[in-house]
Amino acid sequence: FDHQIKPTLSGSIPLINADDAWNVSVNGLKINGTGESVCVIDTGVDYTHPALGGCNNNSFLNGSCAKVISGWDYGNDDADPFPGGSYSSVDHGTHVSGIVASMDGTYKGVAPGARIVALKVFSDAGVGSTSGLLSAIDWCVANKTIFNISVITMSLAVTDNSGNEIPYLTYCDINDTIAAKSSWAATQGIFVDA
Repeated sequence: FDHQIKPTLSGSIPLINADDAWNVSVNGLKINGTGESVCVIDTGVDYTHPALGGCNNNSFLNGSCAKVISGWDYGNDDADPFPGGSYSSVDHGTHVSGIVASMDGTYKGVAPGARIVALKVFSDAGVGSTSGLLSAIDWCVANKTIFNISVITMSLAVTDNSGNEIPYLTYCDINDTIAAKSSWAATQGIFVDA
């Protein structure tokens, strides 16, 4: 049968029972992400988005945003991890951040109480490198205590010189620097989601 399909997002949170956990408390603390921070290693995060706190550039740079609280841009080597340029996936990091911690009334994130630390590892032209990625993981670990970082999430791929994804043949290639750095971050008490 050829059935009609439609894009949907609002039903995904109940499917994983995240909304059931939002009001649960353990030792007086809600388990909705409150008090935790997630390093989003990606294309940058639009901290002006209302679902992510609606901060402005000056507020972000002086560290006074409540939702997207800090970060670094390894793609352009500056303190502002705001997505930009003509790269087609500039909003990917913002989308990932929304899945994690959106405060939108309809499309609430899995952990709406969590804060975001934005680590941009792509230039505005969409170019990134493993050295930038490794530096971003280091940044998250080095700033773990300052920002209470408990999770690193990164959805990206390593490519060859032609832009083709290099597939991993096992779940943990022992000779891979990214796997090794991710494992090291896990030994430092950070959950790494790749």
